[in-house]
Amino acid sequence: MDLALKIDGPVYIRISRSPMEFLRKEQPGSSLLEPSLMAEGQDLVVFANGLMTKTALEAREILAQEGISIRVVNVSCVKPLAEESIRRLAADVQGVITVEEHSVIGGLGSAVLEALALTPKPTCLIGVQDTFGQSAQSHEELLEHYGLTKEAICERARFLMGRGQK
Repeated sequence: MDLALKIDGPVYIRISRSPMEFLRKEQPGSSLLEPSLMAEGQDLVVFANGLMTKTALEAREILAQEGISIRVVNVSCVKPLAEESIRRLAADVQGVITVEEHSVIGGLGSAVLEALALTPKPTCLIGVQDTFGQSAQSHEELLEHYGLTKEAICERARFLMGRGQK
């Protein structure tokens, strides 16, 4: 909230009903508008936002045991997207994964693809597919239903590294 109050203009803040752990940044963005490097990696970059950032960090730990090094970046602001930062953070990796608790249409994944259009990389988008919403008993049940899990991130990372099926 403190950062949002400093922005001159409209701000959209999405708040979960579930408690969220505070995540320490390896390299904070210079402002709310800049992506934050959460963990360094050399093979792939995962751009995530919201609670999916923690899920990406959990997937990173699993993949590290398999010899796959994942850079995790929290993109808290999708519009306007810090396109130069996105390009810089994706420049030296083999592939890109986006993960969001949102539709794959018109969200973080689409924005990252647009930012990387002139320097394309193999990319996998993890998010809610173009479908009607579901109800569930718990938030975790919904995440599992839509494939918004650390396992899904690991599966896509293995695929991009040539070690598994999509």
